[in-house]
Amino acid sequence: MSGMKRRIFDNGITTISYCPAGEAVSATLVVAFTEMGPVDVDRPGFGEMFLNKRGYDVISVQKRKENWYQDLSIDDLKQAVSEIVPRYKAVVTYGSSMGGYAALYFASAVGARALSFSPRNHSYYALVGMQRYADQFDTNHLPLRDVADPDRDHLILVDPLQPIDGPYVLREVIPSFPRSRILNLRYTDHPSTFVLAHGGVLQNFVVDFLEGRPIDERMLRKSRGKSPQYLHTLAKACFKKGRAATATTLCQRALSIRADHKDTLALLDRMTPKSARQEQPSADALAPA
Repeated sequence: MSGMKRRIFDNGITTISYCPAGEAVSATLVVAFTEMGPVDVDRPGFGEMFLNKRGYDVISVQKRKENWYQDLSIDDLKQAVSEIVPRYKAVVTYGSSMGGYAALYFASAVGARALSFSPRNHSYYALVGMQRYADQFDTNHLPLRDVADPDRDHLILVDPLQPIDGPYVLREVIPSFPRSRILNLRYTDHPSTFVLAHGGVLQNFVVDFLEGRPIDERMLRKSRGKSPQYLHTLAKACFKKGRAATATTLCQRALSIRADHKDTLALLDRMTPKSARQEQPSADALAPA
């Protein structure tokens, strides 16, 4: 049974809560940063319930609005958790997307290794024509290289072909953390967590990392074929290269897993000549019996 969640920091935008798994203190503390989207700080944070259920104590960092955690300083986090962190043998920061960025940025504040999925920084949205989005956020954080401990061996999972994530990891993450392990999962798009979850390997992968067990890269790559997101992303790449037949087959595989996968349906529609659309089977017909 989980212990009592206790809020230890609240600046009006970002909250930090201590969420013990139970009465006994676990050996590892996970500092988890909520991803883009959820803004209800009264609900469980990113991975909080899963981690508590597995026996890990959690520091849950959440927000009331999206600002890429620019209101939260390293000193804020240090002070908030100063009495808690020393109780643990190991500390891990954990997050996906915006939370993946935060996991890397704040790792040094708590002496942690980071498990970061598909990290991205808001400034890199300019690479995909979203300059207005990139410019709307105040930048209060220092460059990643200025706060990084270069000797830490973080684990970063990323699709190197993703037009925001790939350049960010290449240009900023790798130079800041040269000893870190970069696990490139091509065609998993953003965030890679979805593909690993579809493949049924995400939770065990996270626990293996927390327990210091070897990461089975072959298993991760093999599991991608169970994900409609992966199959759609691969199909889109094939279509751009003129391999329409392969792209169509991949779309049909994606729809056999999830018949209402909107991105795949839109891609298949775009690839299908108007004259042949009436002859195409419906998504329901492609669904497994």
